[in-house]
Amino acid sequence: MSQVRDRLLKLVGRPRKVRVERGYPGEPAHNGFVLGLGRDLVLLHQFHDFYPEGYAALRMDDIEWVRSGEHERFWDRMLRGEGLMRQIGIPYDVPLSDFESLLASLQARGQHVIVECESPESADDDDFLIGRIVALDDDKVTIAHFDSLGRWYDDPAVVPLGGITKVQFVSG
Repeated sequence: MSQVRDRLLKLVGRPRKVRVERGYPGEPAHNGFVLGLGRDLVLLHQFHDFYPEGYAALRMDDIEWVRSGEHERFWDRMLRGEGLMRQIGIPYDVPLSDFESLLASLQARGQHVIVECESPESADDDDFLIGRIVALDDDKVTIAHFDSLGRWYDDPAVVPLGGITKVQFVSG
């Protein structure tokens, strides 16, 4: 087992904040709590400052570094003091073996998702889609999506599963 997987495995389900670093310039760091670890994915309950930001499923292979030390213990104490630690968790099971199983589960729940295909070279090359899953098979997902003003596009986007680096969602 890799050191990253070992570190994350020790944090699954524990109320201990973690910082995860990945090699993507658009969003290299994620802060939150490890809710689950599967074959290919890790699920984080993300926090930004004092606000839970929903969930992020990240590819294990993309994670370069994990920290859960002195800085995170300070945040744990602050979040506990604000009564926010009881918000950590997810009220249903989420499959984390791969993006196909995760997306199938979210589609069955009728949840909106954010699907990202990030570039390791430049954030300008990232693809960001927000919407609902309308079709899924073993190599691609089709998403009815909308723009930053909430206007739905006429045609859905077809995304190869192999290009997805992150899926985000909220509890629905």
